[in-house]
Amino acid sequence: MPDFCPVDSSQKAAGTLRGMRLPVMVLTLGVLCVQAAHAHGTPGQSPVTSPMTAVRDPWPTAAVLTRLLTLPAAKADGLQMAKDLRLNSLQVSELRRLAASESAYGRAGRRVIGREEAARLNHNLLHMNQEKDRKVRVALGERYPAFRAWIREWWQTQVVQARS
Repeated sequence: MPDFCPVDSSQKAAGTLRGMRLPVMVLTLGVLCVQAAHAHGTPGQSPVTSPMTAVRDPWPTAAVLTRLLTLPAAKADGLQMAKDLRLNSLQVSELRRLAASESAYGRAGRRVIGREEAARLNHNLLHMNQEKDRKVRVALGERYPAFRAWIREWWQTQVVQARS
């Protein structure tokens, strides 16, 4: 955070700054200083990973497998994930199978009419996500923690690129 947020001493003595009361202006300047500090990151922390730009963990609620393994735009990323995690062909096949299931649930959401149907779909999605996570844990075994870390990093990159 910057050490200096300028307030002219003659304005302090007068108690106002262009018709505004001093406490309001001091608070405003303080907020601006904090925002400036966050926009430029803090020492040892890049702006991308600052608390102001933190991205939530997408797993298992986001359609990560669909994006990585079925959409053409991220195909190279899916291949890179398999390479980085040293996944064998059976593991990749299982992830592709789960991606197809994930994608089917996404399409089902487009046909929902009414609150009851939406509530039922949300309930089914919750169970699908839990089951997807369980199956990925089984398929990847000891590589599961590395998979989760890779997904978080990849997702962060995707979000930052989308915001640019």
